[in-house]
Amino acid sequence: DGRRVHRSFSLSSPPRADGRVRITVKSSPGARVGGWMRQLRPGDVLRLSAPQGDFCAPDGDAPLLLLSAGSGITPLMAILEDLHARGRTAPVIFVHGCRTPDDLIFAARLRELAARWPALDLRLHFSAQSGRLDGAHLARLADEAGYCEALVCGPQPLVDTLTQVYRDVGA
Repeated sequence: DGRRVHRSFSLSSPPRADGRVRITVKSSPGARVGGWMRQLRPGDVLRLSAPQGDFCAPDGDAPLLLLSAGSGITPLMAILEDLHARGRTAPVIFVHGCRTPDDLIFAARLRELAARWPALDLRLHFSAQSGRLDGAHLARLADEAGYCEALVCGPQPLVDTLTQVYRDVGA
C-alpha cells in the first residue's frame, strides 16, 4: 500500500557459487511481509540490506552440537548445509524441536543428509509427544555430546536453559 516495510529473515542455505541464497519464510495469516512475498514473481525488485551478525559454524574438527526449536531451524539449516558442502567429518549432532512431525520444515532434506552423511547425528524432538526441550532434556543431550561447542537458535528460554546447563558444569 505504498509503504516501505522492513523485515529480517535468516538465510536457510549457504550462498551458492552464482551468489544466490535461499530464505525460508513462514507465511502466517495476516502477516504483512510473509503474505505479500507469496505474490513475488521473477523480475520483481526487492531491496536487501547487508547481512548482520556473525552466527556461523566454527572451523576445526571438534564435535559440534546444533540445537534449534521452531523457526530457529532456518539459520542452522544454512550452517548444516555449509558443513556438509565442506565435507565435515567431525561429529555434528543436530537437534530440532517442534510441535509435531507435520510442523517439521526441511524434513526431507534433513533425512536425506542423515542417511548420506555419516558425521550427522539427527535427533528430532516433538513437543506434542515428548514435552518441551526442558533443562533435563538439554542436560542429557549436552552430557551425551560431551559439552562440545554448541550453536543454539530458537526461543530465548531454550537458549537460556542450554546456556545454564553448560555453565552448571563449567563448560
